[in-house]
Amino acid sequence: MKSSSRKSLFVANWKMNKTPDEAARYVERLHSKVGQSEAVDVFIAPPFVALYSANRALRWSKIKLAAQDISEFESGAYTGEVSAAMLLAAGCHGVIIGHSERRRLFGDSDERVGLKVNRALRDGLFPIICIGETEREREKGQTEEVLSRQIAGALSGFGEERELLEKSDFALAYEPVWAIGTGKAA
Repeated sequence: MKSSSRKSLFVANWKMNKTPDEAARYVERLHSKVGQSEAVDVFIAPPFVALYSANRALRWSKIKLAAQDISEFESGAYTGEVSAAMLLAAGCHGVIIGHSERRRLFGDSDERVGLKVNRALRDGLFPIICIGETEREREKGQTEEVLSRQIAGALSGFGEERELLEKSDFALAYEPVWAIGTGKAA
């Protein structure tokens, strides 16, 4: 893993909110507030259909664009998937990988997260890797075990390409699933 002097990182995941026109208007307002900040790297992650319009609205901004997910496949017959090349063409610099909703609702295993991280790094995207335990896992005292397993899985999709991982930059985002929408502070 490359040591980095990266500044603080702020990532806003818009989930399944905002149409392309709404996204462009929102980005313009956001740019006026934080778009020239030197103190923090700001990424926004709109839904796939809003990436292009958000990117156009960001053209003068230091705010960076991230996707909410990526396919581990380079291309092919994978209905509904979005490739790294597509994300780069839409103006993305980064990609969220392993979000708790992707893991829980769409079956993204630790192994699949690792393959997606590999794809992102191979194709020049900055991976924002989400890790976090559920309330049940926390109550059972499994936090450290779960986080260690998720990190190991996220960094396992490299095989003989281990040097790619070692010279690359990425972020680990702690997302305590037990705190989401509960009012409990992490």
